[in-house]
Amino acid sequence: MSPPIPFVDPLFWEELIFSLIIIITCGLIYFKAKELYDLSSYRGIKYFSYAFLFFGIAFLSRLVLRIFAIIDFSNNFGFLFFRLGYVFFLYAGLMAGFYLVYSSLWKHLKNPEEIGWLFHPIAATIAAVFIIFLFGSATFIFLLLIYILAILLAYSSEKSSKQKGKGGIGKLYILYILLFIAFIADAVAHFFIIISDEASIVLYTISAVLFLIILYRVIKTTKR
Repeated sequence: MSPPIPFVDPLFWEELIFSLIIIITCGLIYFKAKELYDLSSYRGIKYFSYAFLFFGIAFLSRLVLRIFAIIDFSNNFGFLFFRLGYVFFLYAGLMAGFYLVYSSLWKHLKNPEEIGWLFHPIAATIAAVFIIFLFGSATFIFLLLIYILAILLAYSSEKSSKQKGKGGIGKLYILYILLFIAFIADAVAHFFIIISDEASIVLYTISAVLFLIILYRVIKTTKR
């Protein structure tokens, strides 16, 4: 019996659909947040939009890697492409996390624009180190800690903004909590792919719905 054709596998198409939903949603969040920044000139919103730009890039690069993994390039070029692609995926994921943190931290720095560019070499270096030394679980934990830090900083910033009577997107920490849950659901879904198709589909659905909720809240803010 011939092996199943990967592109006929229903699970692949379901994963593809959910990935595209999240990629498109991230793009819409980026443009809507950028629109809000153009109206308010609030830098926190600018960095918030950058975070979702890199989230979209990360999901897109992971989707490309998934397709190449299915094609199964076994030569040296395929191996190198997959490694470099995974470095880029981690780089984009780290940049998204850094900008989430920076969207609340920038106001405590004298020259936020001059410091922000440092995220790129830092993220690229960390991603390369994780790939070279195969720190798979360490990567997940590191990203987890970044998102937790983003939630705590956003909550602290929210309290400070109420006291000073100013701010950007309301209840930003709630969006970060939703994003944190979406990240967990998406990561666990990848693990469950090899255990249960049904469980992975449910988790992908949760992740996609949470991103759509974030988009709704951003759109709602732009219409105020």
